[in-house]
Amino acid sequence: VEGEDGEETSSGEYESSSGEEESTTVIEPVVEPVVASVKAAPVVEPVKAAPEETSSAGVEEEEEESTVVVESLKAEAAPEDTSVDQSTAGGSGYVSKSAAVAKEKSDLESKLDQELENHHALERQHEQRQAEFRAEQDRLRKAEAADAERLRLLEVERREEQHRLEEEQRLLEEERLRVEMEQQAAENERRRRLEEEGQRALELVQRRLQQDKEKQRALARQQEEQRQYEEQRRQLEEEQRRLEAEREHQQILDRQREQMLQLQEEQRRLEEQRIQFEEEQRRLREERVHEQVQNSRAVGNVDRTTTSNTRVHEQVQASRAVGNADSTTIRNTRPAPRSSPNKTISSSLPGGQRSRIPPLSRVAPVTSSSLQNTRYDGVDDDELNWRLDSYAMLSDYTIIVRRALPGPHAPDFEVDDANAIDFSMDAGNPKLDSYYVHKAMIAVGSRRSELLGRRIREADSTTRPDGHSSDVNVHETIMLESAADAMGIVLDFLYYPDKPLEMNIHNAVPLVYLGKRYRIRALIEQSEEFVHSHLESTNAIHFLLDSYLYQLDDILSRAIDVTAANLGATLDFNPIYQLPPELFRRIILSKDLNCDSGLLSLIVYSYCGEHHAEDIDVEYLREITKQRLMPEIDSKVALMLLKFYVDLIFADDENCDIMDVLVGDSLMQRCIAVAAKHWQGEVYEPLMVDSEFNESASPMKRRLPAHEPTAIHRALPTKLQNYLLEKCIIEAKNDFDSERAAKDAQQGEKQAEIEAVTKSCDAIVRELQNDLRESEKNKNKQNLKTHLDKIEAKMLEMEAELELQKQKAEAYKQELKRFRRVPGIHNFGEVCKKDPTVVDKTKCTYSGNPDHHYPLHRRGDRPPTQMPGMTAEFQNLAKENGYIYDDGHGGLLPVFYYVNTSASV
Repeated sequence: VEGEDGEETSSGEYESSSGEEESTTVIEPVVEPVVASVKAAPVVEPVKAAPEETSSAGVEEEEEESTVVVESLKAEAAPEDTSVDQSTAGGSGYVSKSAAVAKEKSDLESKLDQELENHHALERQHEQRQAEFRAEQDRLRKAEAADAERLRLLEVERREEQHRLEEEQRLLEEERLRVEMEQQAAENERRRRLEEEGQRALELVQRRLQQDKEKQRALARQQEEQRQYEEQRRQLEEEQRRLEAEREHQQILDRQREQMLQLQEEQRRLEEQRIQFEEEQRRLREERVHEQVQNSRAVGNVDRTTTSNTRVHEQVQASRAVGNADSTTIRNTRPAPRSSPNKTISSSLPGGQRSRIPPLSRVAPVTSSSLQNTRYDGVDDDELNWRLDSYAMLSDYTIIVRRALPGPHAPDFEVDDANAIDFSMDAGNPKLDSYYVHKAMIAVGSRRSELLGRRIREADSTTRPDGHSSDVNVHETIMLESAADAMGIVLDFLYYPDKPLEMNIHNAVPLVYLGKRYRIRALIEQSEEFVHSHLESTNAIHFLLDSYLYQLDDILSRAIDVTAANLGATLDFNPIYQLPPELFRRIILSKDLNCDSGLLSLIVYSYCGEHHAEDIDVEYLREITKQRLMPEIDSKVALMLLKFYVDLIFADDENCDIMDVLVGDSLMQRCIAVAAKHWQGEVYEPLMVDSEFNESASPMKRRLPAHEPTAIHRALPTKLQNYLLEKCIIEAKNDFDSERAAKDAQQGEKQAEIEAVTKSCDAIVRELQNDLRESEKNKNKQNLKTHLDKIEAKMLEMEAELELQKQKAEAYKQELKRFRRVPGIHNFGEVCKKDPTVVDKTKCTYSGNPDHHYPLHRRGDRPPTQMPGMTAEFQNLAKENGYIYDDGHGGLLPVFYYVNTSASV
């Protein structure tokens, strides 16, 4: 180990001394690399102007690279001058070498001048590119400003449209508020009348209810006594639970406090033992390190002097021999040129003169790339597109679409008189959409329009006498607004087979219509598939209206079935109320109808009686209110639906006998049954309101025709009204009898329940009082005994646990004492395979110094593989200070071994 330190020191001295020798005596190795690099420097060709797409960042990088090359060449030139001067002062043997160096120096200066010229050219090129970049930025800025102005105009139009819609919405909201206020006023008036009538009714029945109140007071007293008993019992139970909880909580706190004290004491004791053990280890480690450092310094001072002098002398001799050989070889041969990215023209000129070739102009050459935006025919390189100018795209066919509003001739407008069609106007003129397309794109291929292709071919074969026909190149048609909006999507579908179809729920049905009208099979398949996959309850009404408008029966039937299946879950019925009677009838009669009977009656009356009263007849109402569809009718619309039904009958025959017509009528029977069942809210209360109005109003006010009775049944024919009142009286009598019987039964049940509860409460109270007295006597003794037993058991457990911890700590301490350090005098060896008792120490070592290897030393040349086999010879712990050398870092690492008392390691 000590010799290893000496080797490192001598190596460092040798390196420093050899470096000084080389710098002072040998000139050729220093000059040679510089000369070789100058001669091998490649020629830098004139830099061409980069394309316009090159960014300014690339130019800046090239300038930085050229600046670095110039600085590096200047730095290499300076050492050459110094080396040449030293070589000249050294003797006449280096005169020719100095001349060569001077020549190379002049070449280097020429090279530097050329690099400077290239640098200036790069700067001019950079300025040119910056100017082009600024021009491009100005163009982009103008384009952005134009786009921003266009977006601003669109935003202004959108805001104006939104303002108009908001104004219309505000007017509608004001109208709705006005109607609601009127309805609220009428409702308040009706409620006030009902309250006054109720007050009078309460005064009339007050005497009859007096006896019931006395009975209720007696029942209330019994209930109060029962409540007091329950409250007392509950308080006793809560008090008992509180005492138990407090006692258990106190016991838990005592146990935790004792455990915490014991654990803290044990932790404090273990911490003191650990600190003592760490202090002992640190002291022993510092003593051994100090002793080892002193021994290493004493031995290193002796070996360092001898080794250093010997190796320095050998290195100097070797350096001189190499220098003489290199100086002889460099006169006859040249080193092979190295590849370099910085070649120049001046390095290849004879005599080292500066090049007289004028620098090339840095103007970009005229190539095809510089003319990429100039077109001979004046047309851009855009793909075939129907949206561009007809001149640029060589359009040969025109489609003219005139927009029309829905009417009796929609959607195909097959009528000769154009005045019968209501066209969509724009500034007083009909709206026209012109599409300039190509026959080959719309009439040929798998996505072709079979209708347009047939018309184009027939027109080509049948032309005018002059050889021309307008039908060959023009197709005029009339469409609804939504179909005209989808015409552009259809043309995209014909032009671009790989482009996906831009379809949504708003244009799906118009696309189906256009596909069927123009015979585009692929469009029909995709659009119908979209409709079938996206048709659901939230958009069924939208598909229903569009398919009805475009007369697409398949989609219409499916939309009707979906709407009917989700009619019960619908929240907004306004779109349904806007449907024509034919569609509403199909929805109600759909086999997939799923709606509660009461809700269905509300929907049917609101549609027929409030929104389409003029379009409904008796047969229509009977058909959509059959017993199968509407077995139950909501009480709120029963009388209104009956009155509407009677009015329709009188509209057909005003002189008929209503009771004869309604004999056995199912709708009339259902309405009267529901009204009689809810006679209080539908007949009695409105009748009292009308009676109060007649009593309080003046004779002149009662003669006003504007007042309509609140009781709807009074507007029915007299015979029908009498029939309804008879049913209401019978139903009221049944209600009164059932209510009185239920009340008597309820009172009997309450009385029996009160008596049973009173008895059970008395027994419970007595039992609780006895338990409370017994518990007061025994709880103190029992609690104290239990508490003492638990404390003693916990003490025994803690003592056993403490003893176990002591045994573990002592075992760990004994285990740590078994680790011993290997002494420095120990020789590692390898156990022989043939005879395990023989240890071969000629193959192993723990020294990195080659001088210590076998056979120069008794140690071997392999790392140690065996540990000491005996422990009896190392009794003195102070001498167990063995180390092993680490070749990777040059440090000393201690080696320990484990002592087993039962057998040797």
